[in-house]
Amino acid sequence: MNYLDKDILVVATMEMAKRKKGSFFPASDVVQWIYPNDWHYFMEEEMEALMWLHQHGFLEVEAAGRPLAPNFLPADPVTIRLK
Repeated sequence: MNYLDKDILVVATMEMAKRKKGSFFPASDVVQWIYPNDWHYFMEEEMEALMWLHQHGFLEVEAAGRPLAPNFLPADPVTIRLK
């Protein structure tokens, strides 16, 4: 499936991951970039976007420094990077 057919947070997450060139970064960086004033309201949607990307093999996701299974949504903050 093409991630460009998904919503803005999926596209923004991929764009930031490409810019970070293989480095892990906090998922919150994406929503702070797109919605700088109200970013915290969009974290749930960002988690859904990054988990979709993870499940489809686009991203690596870590919680507490450990790889996260694609079918598990963590309660802890996560870091992500492009595969």
